Amino acid sequence: MESSGIIFLMPPYLAHSRRAASKAPKLYFMDTGLCAWLNKWPNASMLAQCSMNGAFFETYVVSEIAKNLLAHNLDPSDWLFHYSIKGRNEACLLYADACSITPIQIEAGVKPARRARNFQHLAKRGFEVAPGLVFSCTDKIRPVGKSAWFVPASLLP
Repeated sequence: MESSGIIFLMPPYLAHSRRAASKAPKLYFMDTGLCAWLNKWPNASMLAQCSMNGAFFETYVVSEIAKNLLAHNLDPSDWLFHYSIKGRNEACLLYADACSITPIQIEAGVKPARRARNFQHLAKRGFEVAPGLVFSCTDKIRPVGKSAWFVPASLLP
C-alpha cells in the first residue's frame, strides 16, 4: 500500500533518542476520501460529529503536506517525522532540514488548546527549533506567543 501511494509511513525522529521515544512509524492515508469510506462515514456532517474527527483532520493535513513534497520531487520520508515521548508533550509532525526542525501541531478546533507550548519541550531537549506551526480551522494566520503561528488548514495546497 505504501509503494502504491495509498498510505504514508511517517518515520520517527530519532536524533538524540532515548528509550522513551516512540520508534515505530505512524501510518497516514494519503486519500482522506478512501479513509472515510473504509470507516463507513457516509457524509461530512457525520465525520464532524464523530470521535475520530481530530485524527481524520490530522490525516488530511499530513497527507496534503506529503503530497506537496512529492509534487516537488521530494521524498516525504526524508523531511517529515513524528516525535513523541510516552506520557509527555508531543509534536504531531516535524519538518526537518539540515539546519533545524519546524514543529507542527495539528488541531481540528477553531481555538486549539495551548499546543504551542509543546514546542518548548523540543528546545529543552537540545534541538535547534524554528518557529512552529499550529494547523487548525482558524480563519487567519496569527501568532501564538513568540514561538509559533496558527495557520488555517484551508491554506494547504
